[in-house]
Amino acid sequence: MTDSKGGNQVERSPSAFADACLLLMTYSKTEKYIPAIRSNLDQCWPNRPEMFVCTNGELSGPNVLSFKDTTFVELLDRSLRELRAQRPEAKYVFVMLEDLCPLDSVDETALAEIYGTVKQRSIKFVSLPWSYAHLLRFVDEANSFDCIETNRRFYLLAPDSDFHTAIITSIWDVDHLQWILQEKLSLGLHDPWAFERPLMKNPEEHYMVRGVWPIVADGFLHRGNLNANIFRHSKWPESKLLSQLRVEFCGRDGYWAAKARAELIVLLKFCRHWPRRTAGKLIRDLGLKRDTSIVNDQT
Repeated sequence: MTDSKGGNQVERSPSAFADACLLLMTYSKTEKYIPAIRSNLDQCWPNRPEMFVCTNGELSGPNVLSFKDTTFVELLDRSLRELRAQRPEAKYVFVMLEDLCPLDSVDETALAEIYGTVKQRSIKFVSLPWSYAHLLRFVDEANSFDCIETNRRFYLLAPDSDFHTAIITSIWDVDHLQWILQEKLSLGLHDPWAFERPLMKNPEEHYMVRGVWPIVADGFLHRGNLNANIFRHSKWPESKLLSQLRVEFCGRDGYWAAKARAELIVLLKFCRHWPRRTAGKLIRDLGLKRDTSIVNDQT
């Protein structure tokens, strides 16, 4: 099997995820991206599982689960319960934050094979992060394994790592995720960072497979601002989402305008040691705001 980048048609399996759903998480301030994200998913992952969108905002429509005035953990818990009520046959769920929407074609063959391994081995959790070396500090290398069928390494996450229940795009066993959520709520843990912290009583092994999900580190949002690294790359195919992000980032839908602004923002991080007067003049000359988010290049 070869993917579309090799010039041949991908052998797709629409039923590969028949017993799974995709749960796309957003909230009131980021609902504006959902229409473009839906378009991006149609373009980049056409044979995905059935998708549900959960939010604490005003969004409505088919397969939208809205629970206002809920915390992150409450929203995920209530949405998962509703999803299970509507799709009791779903044994696994892909959980994805809106800003981790893929920006390029997902290798559906590889993802289906990874999902098959998850089911065959009854794995309860597999995260699909961006391919970045620093993530390896979270793994138990001695007890990781190579999957011959997928030609991928399943890294066992150390049970005491901060990455153990990461909220990046992940494949969850539905029962296990529900148990995790209940444990978090019983401990009074409600925010995303508390959700990611490990539960020492968790009896299940969690894994990570790198290099599958086409997105830059941290997604297209970083600490509430657009991630400049999105615009520093030329590899992403054109999409409605990229157009919307560029307009928001630099005022118009221009590839070079967004790229130039992104490069300048990253340049400013190297100017932090300059005298304040010099740095301030540079910021004014470039028409940038002092509170512009300066994002480190992690790709």
